[in-house]
Amino acid sequence: MEELELKKYDEEKIEYKREQKYLSEKRVIFCTLITSGIAKFKRILQSNFSYLFIDEATQQFEPMTLVPMIWNPRKLVLFGDHKQLDSYTRSDECTENKFTISFFERLINAGKG
Repeated sequence: MEELELKKYDEEKIEYKREQKYLSEKRVIFCTLITSGIAKFKRILQSNFSYLFIDEATQQFEPMTLVPMIWNPRKLVLFGDHKQLDSYTRSDECTENKFTISFFERLINAGKG
């Protein structure tokens, strides 16, 4: 049994190094907001990013938009139209706790004050 566990560990280590090398050579990486925060990426990508682009930012709840901020981007670019589609939830708990607004819309509203 120990031999099988060691073999699996070695295979995972090899795969991790392969993914690390592959991703570290890329200039652009596309993924979902939530995927950007998984531990696997955090271990592989240990550098800061110059830009973070978030498409359809007005449809994403604020907590989801904050997930990729762990990468400490130098510049954040949000795409979306706050007059078109907004974030939507069926959760009464999210509505009660004011998680129905997007980060994009919060920034727009902050500029109006």
